[in-house]
Amino acid sequence: MTSTGRGKRDDPPSDSLAISVSEINIEEVEKETIEKVSRTISVLENSIAIWEAAKDKPDNLREEFERFKGFCKALSEWETKELKMKRKGVDFGNRIGLLKEFTDICQMYA
Repeated sequence: MTSTGRGKRDDPPSDSLAISVSEINIEEVEKETIEKVSRTISVLENSIAIWEAAKDKPDNLREEFERFKGFCKALSEWETKELKMKRKGVDFGNRIGLLKEFTDICQMYA
């Protein structure tokens, strides 16, 4: 990276950060991701069920639980898509794209 002199940095050349995705064990990444997504969905569903069954719901937590519901729904939809694609044996590019979609979901709800 080089400085432009105005406090901003230029983007690094793409080859300086390039990591060959073919070097990554994509199946292991997918497996770990699915396991973590499944556990997260389970925890979120349990928390949401407890929240919805509660008689007294603090107003300051309502918005947070709405976000939890949205996150849980997005993860569930992603998990369904991932499992369908895995059964179909899709190409490498689509598999990487779906993992990127997962990271986008996580960033959106962070």
